[in-house]
Parts: sequence; C-alpha cells; structure tokens
Amino acid sequence: MIWVALFACFSGDPALDQERRALDAWRQGVTALEDREYEKAQQRFAEARPLSKEDPLVIAWEAKALADQGQLEKAVEVLEQALKVQPDFPEARYNRAAYLCRLQRPEDAAAELQIAFEQGVSVTPRQTLLDPDFAAWQGHEAFEGVLPSESLSVAVEGPEGSVFWGSEFRLRLRVLGAGDSVLEVHAPQTQGGAQLLAVDELEVASSEGLFRDLTYRFRVLEPGNWVMGPFSVTAGRRQTEGPEVVVTAKAPPDRAVTQSAPWVWRTPRELLLDPNAEWARREGGNVLVTSNPGDRVDVIPAMEPTRYSWKRKDGQERFVWVYSMPTPAKVTLRRPGEPALEKEL
Repeated sequence: MIWVALFACFSGDPALDQERRALDAWRQGVTALEDREYEKAQQRFAEARPLSKEDPLVIAWEAKALADQGQLEKAVEVLEQALKVQPDFPEARYNRAAYLCRLQRPEDAAAELQIAFEQGVSVTPRQTLLDPDFAAWQGHEAFEGVLPSESLSVAVEGPEGSVFWGSEFRLRLRVLGAGDSVLEVHAPQTQGGAQLLAVDELEVASSEGLFRDLTYRFRVLEPGNWVMGPFSVTAGRRQTEGPEVVVTAKAPPDRAVTQSAPWVWRTPRELLLDPNAEWARREGGNVLVTSNPGDRVDVIPAMEPTRYSWKRKDGQERFVWVYSMPTPAKVTLRRPGEPALEKEL
C-alpha cells in the first residue's frame, strides 16, 4: 500500500479561510493516523473532503483510515469515488488493489494493479513483491503477467571443515523467491550426531527481492560422518531442491557418546502461524511454548529446549520453545506487567 502526501493547496479556487480549514483538517487526520487513532483520522478526512471540493487526495486518505480500521469494503468504495474524480490516479489504483487482495479478491486486485502500473505508479512490479498485500499472491493465475514470476531458489551452507565434540556449528538455508509464503523444509530425519539448539528465520529485503534466511544451530554430541539433506523447500505452491551437507565430527577416543533426539526440519514461521495454536500446547512427545521478547518461560521438569525465532523485516520478533518432554509438564509464562500464565500439559 502507498501513502499519498499532500504538500500544496487543494485544486479549485476556494476562499482562503476554507482552504486553510481543509488543510488543517487533513493535517489533523494524518497526525491521528500516526497515533493509530483511526476513527478520529477518518472523521478529520471526512471533514476535509467538502472543504477541499472533494479533492481525490483527501478521499484516498480517508480510504486508508477506513482500511486501518478494518473496513476494507468501505475503503474500496471510497477509493472508487476518488477515481471517478481523477481516473488517472495510480496510487489510488494501487491501494485499491491492495485492499482487494486483503478481501481475497485476486482477480479484481490484479486488474487494478495492472492499471496502476500502466498509469506510472511509483512502485515497480518487482518492488511490489516486497509488499505483504501482494507477496502472498505471487504465482496466482490472476496475477500472471502482472507480477513478475520469480522462481524459488535455495542456497545451502554447512560448516567448513571438521567440527568437534561439544562445539556448535550452523547450517544455513538462504531462500529467494518465497515472497510472504510460509516456508516448509523437508529432509531425511536423522538420528544422533548432534543436538538441535535453535532455528532462526530472518526476513531480509534486498534489490533481488525478499530473502528468507534459515539458520539451524547444532551442538556436536558424538563423532562420525552424518548427512543433512538433501533439502526440499516449499513456499506456497512452489518447490525447490537443495543439496545435502556432509558433516564430519571428531571427538577424543575416550569420550562417551551421547544420544540425541531426532532432527525435525520445522521452520519458525510454520510453527507460529498455526491458527489453532495456543500459547502452550503439546504435539506428541513435545511441549511447545510461544513467547515474545522479554517474556520468561519456565518448564517443570527443567530441560534445555530448542528455540525457534522468526524476525520480520520490520524488526518484530517472536519465539517458539520446543521441549522434548513425553512426560507431564508444568509450563509458566511471565510477561512484564501481566499476571503469569500457567498450564499443565
């Protein structure tokens, strides 16, 4: 979605005091939007509309205030009013397409987006793939020929050289072309060799598109040569393959071997976006707890979990802690300034 700034006086030739009142109401609406007072913002823009002789810029700002309130159908209707006044208004076309995507109307959205590109909207088709309103629709038949068809690719990086008993190493999957889709990673489930400590998923915007960095962190528990992969990565309806990684681990000959739990190639966002997930839940022999930065998680009996973190390109971060715990457990979640949450699982 695109914000449209209003830098000058409105069109037409209204009296100076009316012009000033319209501009003041618009500025108050923008301030209210920045303060997330969406209803107040919509009221200020509605007040500015007749004073500005129904300037399409003001109408577009009212549509944004409505959309931020969740009134998407109304926002689409209001933008249609702006386009009747000024049909050549590519930013309004683009925003209307974004709202139609949120309303699950891809065919209508694609038609509006195509017109926006033809009218010279400031966002390029490739940059549109970084917009979450459109990224999820990449590859949809309605957007064929409108959004670029970016192929899914993955680069796999394993540790360089040998790894040693007790040390940690990282396996990195760098995925391009996934857009806003949830990533799923599949590989042969491997027993022994190392303990999975953490999985970090990071969104990185670049000139090539939105990269998704997945980093798996392990601790070496026993010597030997073990294979990770080959990897199959799925994003929406697209799939790609990555090569296997062979890890050579060394340990002193008198060192006792410690068995580890099987590796499960889940991704943080895959765990966090489960619509039915509670803050603490059980999946088979595992206990899963969702938290935010600053939260404290305690589990009895105490044990070391695997941490899954998802950090978006806007800096927001969330965690899922996975405890391999087939026996009953008590989970406590403490958030700053809130009563503690407790659950028996």
